[in-house]
Amino acid sequence: YQTVQGGEYCDHHYDDNTTGYYICNLACTDQGGKYYGHYCQQGREHSTIMFNTYVFFQVFNIFNARKLYGEHNIFEGFGRSKPMFAVLLIIAVFQILAVEFFGSFLVTISIPWDYWLICIGFAALEWVVGIFVRLVPYMSQPPPKEILEYWERENKIRDKVGVPRLEVRMQ
Repeated sequence: YQTVQGGEYCDHHYDDNTTGYYICNLACTDQGGKYYGHYCQQGREHSTIMFNTYVFFQVFNIFNARKLYGEHNIFEGFGRSKPMFAVLLIIAVFQILAVEFFGSFLVTISIPWDYWLICIGFAALEWVVGIFVRLVPYMSQPPPKEILEYWERENKIRDKVGVPRLEVRMQ
């Protein structure tokens, strides 16, 4: 990793001459971090990759969150939602801008294109996890009384203003 240039961050902390200290120091600086004797602070490149992957996890989770109640095709009906497509595009563009151009503000650094592909590929595993989650059988239970009362109050308000009612879907 390109985050730390050599071991100059740890030179003044060599009070402890144990082998474990040197091993930890070497492992930390080798991975782009700074070793402070008791902990390893991750480097900017590592933080950027984690931040990037997290944001793309959320993007891929949007697809999984669209399908509840045992539905399996997460792409069904996606083409009908132009606003959702626009939101996903805006998130992706802002993420690219944030990482590549606003590094000083967000404490990120520009990463090479292959790291971008790794971040996106790893985040795409969210779809695989979603498949397994939807395959787990579940028992449908009625919502708690408080939720049903809330929905009833909400539907009364919706009826007054002419907005479609909330529907309770249970299997």
